[in-house]
Amino acid sequence: MENGLNNKQVKTKNVALVLRYALTLENPTRAELATRTGLTKMTISNLVTDLIEKGILAESKQQALGKTGRPTCTIALSPDAPKVICLLLDPYSISVALYSLRGEASFSHGYSRGQDTDLDGLLSSALDDAFRTCVNSKVLAVSVVNSLESSED
Repeated sequence: MENGLNNKQVKTKNVALVLRYALTLENPTRAELATRTGLTKMTISNLVTDLIEKGILAESKQQALGKTGRPTCTIALSPDAPKVICLLLDPYSISVALYSLRGEASFSHGYSRGQDTDLDGLLSSALDDAFRTCVNSKVLAVSVVNSLESSED
């Protein structure tokens, strides 16, 4: 038997939809988000306001060239939005990167692993560098891709 969605599930789905368009369109307005998502302007206003208050989105007022009247408010990813730390572990190296929700890397570093290198120490250094880089940022997730199974260790 298939169940319907409750209010929390509907809101979660709508937030994800708004974020997807806010991150993929270039400087969309609330009206454009409403048109693209099919949500009402009031729903968009409530969701965008909530995402701005959480520091995920930011709003800027831009005056269209050659036009008078009220400036258009556009939506963009906030510079203070949460980041994602990604680790790639393989038999010969460890790579660590810090990504925005748009997939833009703000930090990336590779650590080579020699035959006598202590894997735990190398991993500790990589994580330490990643966390030091984002000490003043919110971290949404840490992603680890492990391909060490093929290692001879």
